[in-house]
Amino acid sequence: MLTKATAPLPTGGDEAILTDLLLPGHGRTFVDEADEADEVGLLDVDSAELIPDDLTMPVIPRRADEFTCSKCFLILHISRLAMADDGQPACTDCV
Repeated sequence: MLTKATAPLPTGGDEAILTDLLLPGHGRTFVDEADEADEVGLLDVDSAELIPDDLTMPVIPRRADEFTCSKCFLILHISRLAMADDGQPACTDCV
């Protein structure tokens, strides 16, 4: 039903509108998403299949001339070292 945008809103039937909204079954549906995902086969995916080989890289430990910034947690060269107000190592960008 189309009405004019400037038409006044109906009044006086607030309780009737609320009872219509609260009727059993209106707006209350239960969907078991696990069943849907299982039907599609999304739950049986091996984690090795999710990450392509070209996106994996080795983890290199922190070197002696590097530090971890206490603010941004990046590992940076010691030439970027500055101390934060709390005495923790921080990079020049974070200080």
